[in-house]
Amino acid sequence: MKRKDIYIFTTVLILIICVLLIACKNEIKFDKVGWTVKGDINSYPNRDRMLNDLIKNQKLVGLTYRQLIINIGEPEKNMTGDRNSIYYDIGTDYGYDIDPVYIKTLEFKFDRDSIITDYRINEIKH
Repeated sequence: MKRKDIYIFTTVLILIICVLLIACKNEIKFDKVGWTVKGDINSYPNRDRMLNDLIKNQKLVGLTYRQLIINIGEPEKNMTGDRNSIYYDIGTDYGYDIDPVYIKTLEFKFDRDSIITDYRINEIKH
């Protein structure tokens, strides 16, 4: 092979590998034990990879607050002041500072009988 051919082959191979790595989110199946594992700085290293499986394959709307806690664990404290809403921290990126530059949460809304009526994924970028 000529030097030019080797360069082209290597470049194409690197591009293919990069595309495959980007395309693969490395998702994992939801399980309560993995969901509740805490990492550094009160982070949850598995939640972002489990989130898609949780919302697609678990019945969430219609559960009571108590059933939700039994199925996926305790939520974080509610900082919004809305008594009909709780959230689970999915991920926080602090960048190179002490203030977060990205926050991702899973929020649940309840009716007055403590039954889940809706949920959503919140992403905040600073």
